[in-house]
Amino acid sequence: GTLLSVPVITPGGNEYTIKAKENLKLTCKSYEDIIWSYPDVNATNNIHVNTSHEGVLRISELFINNANGLNVGFYFCNETGNPQSFASTYLYVDDNDQLSANVIPPQIYGKRYQSVIIPCKPSHPSVDVKLYSGFRTDGENEFQIQPDGSEWSYNRTVGFTLAHARKLYTHYTCLFQKNGANDERKMLTVIATKTFNFIHQPIIEQVNGSVYNVEGEALNLKCIVQTELSQTVTFTWKFNGNEIKVGGRYDIIDNFVESRAPQCLLQVKNITRNQDQGN
Repeated sequence: GTLLSVPVITPGGNEYTIKAKENLKLTCKSYEDIIWSYPDVNATNNIHVNTSHEGVLRISELFINNANGLNVGFYFCNETGNPQSFASTYLYVDDNDQLSANVIPPQIYGKRYQSVIIPCKPSHPSVDVKLYSGFRTDGENEFQIQPDGSEWSYNRTVGFTLAHARKLYTHYTCLFQKNGANDERKMLTVIATKTFNFIHQPIIEQVNGSVYNVEGEALNLKCIVQTELSQTVTFTWKFNGNEIKVGGRYDIIDNFVESRAPQCLLQVKNITRNQDQGN
């Protein structure tokens, strides 16, 4: 037969659905060594794998016994020597006793101003999933998150994605609902840690555009810092290694023009060669 260019899983298809307490066998075939990856083994201890050979063909069979909602997720068959070569299927389990597809941790860590995933995933497409900000157990006075495709988005194989986590601590409640089953609530806290973003080296420019100055005139220098994200920048001016303080001939103005890049203006009045020549 024709050599397999990538691993092949049977039963085929991008998605597969079984009922709770049923058994399932997934078979992967490849001409290279293969290995399975699947949902958290600690939560799904009802899985075992058998591997065999037919000539040069590798065959790996994955068995799920007495399936439940925690078996839901992606099942990948990967070539060990080439991670880019794989086959996958997403398994759903129709389980009224387990509406959520995973064990949701009580705390999720992300970085401020970056995206964070809240993994509220259903065990079956018929399960309705809602996300609320807050920890109220009665469902009243909670603010429901409405995915709009920009700030918030939702995919049932991933969960809710927040594009930019601005707050340091936010409490959320995932509500899973299905006809004929009891509601299921999962509560968690998203902790957004401080980001360490690259700050470009400060640039000093002379406002009047000349590198030469006449004694008795004023010197105006501006310092510009380009940052990847909006954040607080503190400016310190020094002359010959000594910090310049506001007062007398010196004035310092932070963010003296509207700009996304933080800027600071240093004004030195009545400059003289003896006092102001240096670094």
